[in-house]
Amino acid sequence: MKHLIRPCWVAVGLMLAGCSSPPEPMAVKWDATPTTVNSTLPQWQENHVVVHSPDVVGSWSKRITDFQGDNGSYGPDFYYAVVHSTRIVVASNSSSAWFNTAAWLQLHGATAPIEFNRKLDCLTCNTVDVYLSRSDFASK
Repeated sequence: MKHLIRPCWVAVGLMLAGCSSPPEPMAVKWDATPTTVNSTLPQWQENHVVVHSPDVVGSWSKRITDFQGDNGSYGPDFYYAVVHSTRIVVASNSSSAWFNTAAWLQLHGATAPIEFNRKLDCLTCNTVDVYLSRSDFASK
């Protein structure tokens, strides 16, 4: 029983020390000269960098018709789909348009294989369509 008394007193002492009041905050020196922390605003530039998430679940697909590359306006969902797709298909009548589109997609984070499909329904079209998809079967 005697060997339990000392740890009890130590526990009570630690409890009282832990419940004591916090130290007083430092007083502000109002007469001191102010120091500049940030002299200018940060120069922010818009970018479309998407951090690849290691835990992506679910199956989905996204279709972009008349893809314009840097001349187009795309939302965050498009850039998320580019980065997290397991399959990317580019449909075009021109192989040079496919190479340009594939390079653009890779520059913006695409890691999935990029396939080429020739458009069969429009022989004189110059548009590019991009199909982005993710299936749980392909990611495992």
